Amino acid sequence: MRYDVMIASTYLPRRCGIATFTHCKSKALHNTFPGEIGSVRIIPIDNGIGPDGYHLGADPGLMIHQADVNSWIYVASKIRARAIETGNSPLIIYEHEHGIDAPDGNGFTSLARILDQDEELRRRGLVAVAQLHTVVQKPTPDQREQIHQLAQHCDLVTIMAKRGEQSLRESYDFDPEIMKKVRIIEHGVRPFDPLHLNEKSARENLSIDKDLHLHIVTGYRGESKGIDHIIRAFGKHLSALRPSERDRTKLAVVGMYHPWFKTPQGRPYHERDLRNIQQALEDSGLNGKYTRTSALEELGPQLLNNHVVFGEFYLNEQEFIEMQAAATVRVVGNRDREQLSSGNLAEALAHGVSIATRNEHGNELARPLYPNAPKSDLEKRTIGENAMLIDLLGRLIRPTRRGQKTILPEPSVEQLTYCMNQLQDETLRRSIGRQSIFNMQAHSWNLIERKFLYCVEEVRRLQPSA
Repeated sequence: MRYDVMIASTYLPRRCGIATFTHCKSKALHNTFPGEIGSVRIIPIDNGIGPDGYHLGADPGLMIHQADVNSWIYVASKIRARAIETGNSPLIIYEHEHGIDAPDGNGFTSLARILDQDEELRRRGLVAVAQLHTVVQKPTPDQREQIHQLAQHCDLVTIMAKRGEQSLRESYDFDPEIMKKVRIIEHGVRPFDPLHLNEKSARENLSIDKDLHLHIVTGYRGESKGIDHIIRAFGKHLSALRPSERDRTKLAVVGMYHPWFKTPQGRPYHERDLRNIQQALEDSGLNGKYTRTSALEELGPQLLNNHVVFGEFYLNEQEFIEMQAAATVRVVGNRDREQLSSGNLAEALAHGVSIATRNEHGNELARPLYPNAPKSDLEKRTIGENAMLIDLLGRLIRPTRRGQKTILPEPSVEQLTYCMNQLQDETLRRSIGRQSIFNMQAHSWNLIERKFLYCVEEVRRLQPSA
């Protein structure tokens, strides 16, 4: 069966994590499976904020104006017309997230309901997929009903972590029939080959000194990213180092605030996050040892003279890969416990050594370096992982001199500091990094989309018209 794919989602140039996800997904589907995929079209969701509109090359008939409830319904007829242009089966994917839905929260469900009830699309073998990017553990009644309705009008519901499956069953009242539609399909990562792009070559491309012990934080900025905790931990880490090590140990925070933080609704959170970060710099003794730059080419030179550099610019796809490869240690400090997956975390793991906090996605991605080690051997089971992980309560279990475990309570600054101190050890970094890169090969976008298409085919074969 050959499919024509249509994806309702935010999309580039809109600066949004789901837009980047959809870009990678659509590219993998189009380039990797020419025998199975006839075409891939995007149904872009535009919020009209800032310069990141879809005036460049977008099909205006397929554009959804997020704030206009009627736009979602109007676009359904346009999708139908495009979907029946060829003899291929239509495959429609809804990249659902509450923050990109219509104001009433029923944009995706309205779209899905109209297309699900179209007899001509069903006759042509329509497969509709709801990709859930967030499954709130304690949903409001409206959120519960929205997800429930979306699932009712789709043939397949995909989530990116096992925890989401439990939440759908317990918090959203998915009955056994609807649960039959649910599949776990992990977040993809861009291909990374350390033989062609490694720390040395990436730093040469980015003009970053080869001798720096460089901690890097990438991705969109926001309160949930935990930048203030990371800065406090980094300050404590510096104080534990010898002077020669301290001079070459740096932290680069690379990324811009999500555009929502510049709107009237988001501005108070933006200002509070800036205050928290400034306070963390002062409390850590880094107030005179940091700078900001808005240009990628200035990042390397600024790192030579400052312990902390905020790179306030947007990385394109190649620059993002190079920045990940250039890091000695990648730090992912997400505080959002509702987020089912993190593309930033998955990419960081795919490039080697990482520290991750309070993100259950990390607990699922991590695999022990020594899987047969006894539970009592915490050194191998806790430190010998894809990443040094801190659980959702901000605790890190580590061995003591008496062989007993110690649970370090919140806040997570102490745990982050401990991880940074441990990862000064090059032997430990290399052992974790090799295993991490090896394990994450199974999460390349091409393989993830092959799994996705297998699930679509499985559903398609069960349809009466198949």
